[in-house]
Amino acid sequence: MVRSLVQNRFRLLVLSIGFALCVTAGWAAPARADAAAAARAQAYLDQRQAGVDVLSFVHYGAAYRGHRLIATQAIDGRPADVCLVYQFSWDDDGWTHVHFYCDGNGRVYAIQAGRHNAVIQQPWAMAKVAIQILGRVLVEAVANDPQAKADAIRKIDAADVQGMCLDYVRARQR
Repeated sequence: MVRSLVQNRFRLLVLSIGFALCVTAGWAAPARADAAAAARAQAYLDQRQAGVDVLSFVHYGAAYRGHRLIATQAIDGRPADVCLVYQFSWDDDGWTHVHFYCDGNGRVYAIQAGRHNAVIQQPWAMAKVAIQILGRVLVEAVANDPQAKADAIRKIDAADVQGMCLDYVRARQR
C-alpha cells in the first residue's frame, strides 16, 4: 500500500509526540551514570586511609572520626559521570559533605566541599595555613610524574588546596 506524503508526515508527527511524552514521563529517560564507574571510584574513596587523607586537606588538623557515602548523584549534561557525596565526621561533632565528581571510568576529576557545620574550622582554610607541609606531601606523591609535579608546585605557590587535594586523590586512585 502506498501512503501519501501527508500520511507519512502525520505518522512521523504522532511518533515524535509519543516519544517526547515517553521521555517526559521518564519511560525513555536518557542514560544515567554508570554504576560500575561509581563502584570503581567508591572502591578507593571508601578506604579509611583515603578518608584520613582527604580530611587532612579539607579540615587540616581536625581529628578524623570517619566518613561514609551518603548519596550518589547523576550530573546534568554528563550522563556517564557521577557525583559521590561523602559525609566526613571530624573532631567531636564536626561534619562536612564532600562531593567527588567522577568520570565514566570512575576517575575523580573534581572535589568540592558542600554543607558543613564548621564555625571556625571552615573547609580548606586551615590547610592554606599549612600549605608548605601539605605541599611537600603532594610533591612526594606525584614525584614520578613530571607534569603532575610541576602542577603541584604551581598549586602550592597559588595556595590551591582544593586542587592539591584533587591531585593527591588522583595520584592515589591509580
